[in-house]
Amino acid sequence: MISIHRKIKAVLQPNRLKNNEGKFKAQTIAYQTLGIKDVCQSLCNKPGTGANPDAMEYHVRLFLEEMSELLADGYAINTGYFEAAASIRGSFNFKHDKFDTGQTQC
Repeated sequence: MISIHRKIKAVLQPNRLKNNEGKFKAQTIAYQTLGIKDVCQSLCNKPGTGANPDAMEYHVRLFLEEMSELLADGYAINTGYFEAAASIRGSFNFKHDKFDTGQTQC
């Protein structure tokens, strides 16, 4: 893993929480959302990479599918860039209540 420190662009906004008068919070500046294909293409456009963006996208998708299965099996994932773990939201009516698959979650 390459350890290059980069600056994250942000602006300071007034912090509107109680007891934080005169304080600020940082909000990152986002230009646009990039997908897997965009990230693979960006890397492959760099000189000396020599990688195929379609092949890279295929392997990233395989990785994410495997990660999804492992999360569903109860594992937590730490990639060194982010951590992921499954969580269950909502409430149950009684101790042996089952998950209602008819409801949609956002």
